[in-house]
Amino acid sequence: MSVLKWTVFAVVLIVIVIHGFYIHKYFQVDTLTLIFDRFIMAIIIYIIVHSAFYFIEKQQNKLEENLNELLNSYEYIGVVNRKLDEILDLKISLETNLNGTHNYKQKAEFILTKLMNLLNASAVFIHFLDNSYHDVPVAKNNENIEECRQVFAKLNRKHFSEIINTQNNFDQAKLEELQIGAKFFEKNNIIIKPVYVNKQDIAQVYIILNKDEEIEEQDLKIIRLFAFYLAANFCFTKNSESENQNPLGI
Repeated sequence: MSVLKWTVFAVVLIVIVIHGFYIHKYFQVDTLTLIFDRFIMAIIIYIIVHSAFYFIEKQQNKLEENLNELLNSYEYIGVVNRKLDEILDLKISLETNLNGTHNYKQKAEFILTKLMNLLNASAVFIHFLDNSYHDVPVAKNNENIEECRQVFAKLNRKHFSEIINTQNNFDQAKLEELQIGAKFFEKNNIIIKPVYVNKQDIAQVYIILNKDEEIEEQDLKIIRLFAFYLAANFCFTKNSESENQNPLGI
């Protein structure tokens, strides 16, 4: 835009000079007067051209900002729709494909994998406060699973009664007390969500994400929803075990 502005000004300036020569030749206008007149005219033309291009650039920048906001909105809507599709797929799968499965681990792995993909997490883990149930780890790849397991083992030492999100520095300080090194938090964030049934905690879900992955309020709501599915799965499995042990209900 700057090049175009100076090009327009140069063309107009050339026209002014040629016009000045024409006036000087055919109307015998005084040379100093003509030079002064052309100089004033050049200043006026520059102000007009500069103002016009300033207004055009301002409108163009505003248009680009609006376009970027629109693109970001569409991108955000696309992300939300994808997450809704994943949640709907989870609900349908639990009601159909996995409905006859009494294996808690299989269902828990399915739910945690869906949650991991939705949040683009590195690893997800559920730790049961009742030792009769085995913990279930899920990782995006095997490269960082050992590091994650070490972190999970340290987290298991403490019972968390509320959601923890290390994007909050205060929550990060709480976890550093468990001897999770500050180096780990340079690359990762951790979210911890208690899973409860009838107001009693039964498990804790740990989610490890790359530092670049920003967790929004809607993501925390999704985590709460998945915690509900895990709790429902736990109740379903426990009831099934009770029925198998006492099929007559006596």
